Amino acid sequence: MLSVVAAAVGMLFAASCADSGCKLEGVIGNLDGNPSVYVLAKVGEYGRDTVATAKTENGGFTLQLPDSLIGRVYELAVEGSRSTAQFVSERGTVRIEGELPDFYFARVSGGKENARINLMRDFNRDLNKRRHQAFVAKSGPSVMAALNDEYDRFLDSMTYADPTSIHALYTVLGPVTMYKIGKLDSLLAFFAPLAGHPYYNELKARADIVRSVSPGAIAPDFTARTPDGGTIRLSDLRGKYVLLDFWASWCVPCRAETVHTRKLYEAFHKSGLEVLSFSLDSKAEDWKRAIEEDEMVWLNASDLVGGKLSPVAQAYGIDGIPAIWLIDPDGRIIAEGLRGEKLYERCSELFGE
Repeated sequence: MLSVVAAAVGMLFAASCADSGCKLEGVIGNLDGNPSVYVLAKVGEYGRDTVATAKTENGGFTLQLPDSLIGRVYELAVEGSRSTAQFVSERGTVRIEGELPDFYFARVSGGKENARINLMRDFNRDLNKRRHQAFVAKSGPSVMAALNDEYDRFLDSMTYADPTSIHALYTVLGPVTMYKIGKLDSLLAFFAPLAGHPYYNELKARADIVRSVSPGAIAPDFTARTPDGGTIRLSDLRGKYVLLDFWASWCVPCRAETVHTRKLYEAFHKSGLEVLSFSLDSKAEDWKRAIEEDEMVWLNASDLVGGKLSPVAQAYGIDGIPAIWLIDPDGRIIAEGLRGEKLYERCSELFGE
């Protein structure tokens, strides 16, 4: 059955590349003059690229997306407005009708993927209205929790309704950095009919990174600078348990976590625990000042590239800090994501204290 679905999707992709692309048209209310509209493609985590543009006339617009842009999720933006309308470039004609300033709730017609978008927008509009009513009525936290649960159930039902849905696959990429490897593998299996699509490749790339830093994997090796101008290599610490801690001087939760790290170091260093704190700072003076202020007397390292641009941070799939891994004497990861007392309890188990 899976091979049949995959074949059908392959035929769909092939047809989309062979025919006339996507004609995008629509009407936008409450325009001031004849502004331009822009088709925006997501690039990276926050970036947007303009892939097509057209001038409106009396609120209407028409533009043609080429075959190469078929089967993607885009946003339609209006010059001078921050509100955008999402659509999928399905082959044939896609029509968008909405009004400013609430262009997000524009209606989209043309294909099954855009029908999904309308369902999700209708649900979100209704849920937001009920959340507002609950807030005004000063309803208790249980009411808000119930509404949040309703949203989660709806999103799951939309996600797992169709393994060939490009929009569903695109949607799961939004919170992808929050997924553990089990969740990522289940999504890869479910959306297998879309294997080869850029969104599937993005999901797989994230899974490959998370898998490489999950318990059981050998921790990715790296060499970095030390505060005194030397270098340190993670693999040089083989033979000892290592607490690898990603932090930064500007990260308030990281600085608070240092208290727990010091407690761990004082309790277990003599038993064979090394602590290596890797800073995502970009300025050496900020990094060194924080080490002194927080009395971080253990091993410290950084590449001073800064934040997510750090190759080491990228190798470990860092999306937020503090981020902590516990590594055994063979260099194998035995735990990740533990903090505070839970991390202390795990170390107590390892060292029998």
